Amino acid sequence: MRVRPILTVALAMTALVAPYAGAAPKPQIEDPAGDQRGSGDYDIVSVGFDVTKKAGKLKDLVVTFTLGSAPTMGSLPSYNLRGDVAGCGTFLLYSYTRAAGGMAPDHNLVFSGCGSETDPATGDPEQALTPTAEIKGNAIIYTVKFAEMPKEIQKATFDAMTAWTAPAEPVVGYTVADFVDEGAFDSAASTSSFKVGG
Repeated sequence: MRVRPILTVALAMTALVAPYAGAAPKPQIEDPAGDQRGSGDYDIVSVGFDVTKKAGKLKDLVVTFTLGSAPTMGSLPSYNLRGDVAGCGTFLLYSYTRAAGGMAPDHNLVFSGCGSETDPATGDPEQALTPTAEIKGNAIIYTVKFAEMPKEIQKATFDAMTAWTAPAEPVVGYTVADFVDEGAFDSAASTSSFKVGG
């Protein structure tokens, strides 16, 4: 019978594929644990991009910050991510916790260089969005719908990224450290890019 060799090959292929089934994507930013100033919720361990799809179409862009410890409200850390987007200039994600608990509602994802809005200072196109932000254990998960983003993002590549943490200003919530990484309590740069749908 010739069934046995075919079955043997099939089982071997299954053994090779199985360990990768459902594996989480490798984060674009990784950083040694424990290298931060301040408490563990300032410690960036990794930052990763992913997409969700519905009926084969792009649904959400998901950005996950994994930290040294769960975000605490007392230290009021801010979480920030900046980088380049091929065909769409640059992007900046900034957010912070609030003393009352959870993430502050006015975190933002701003694209500079494309979009349906206009930067009043430069006249260049831009688009500001408000992702959802959810705390799960040591992670903060940001989700933004592709339908709300500039059309250029549908095939974009996110690259040259830097993530950093810094104390948030307790009244307005954000400081200059949300926009530049000077004075950061922890910072890390990307070692790989992320291509949407790639």
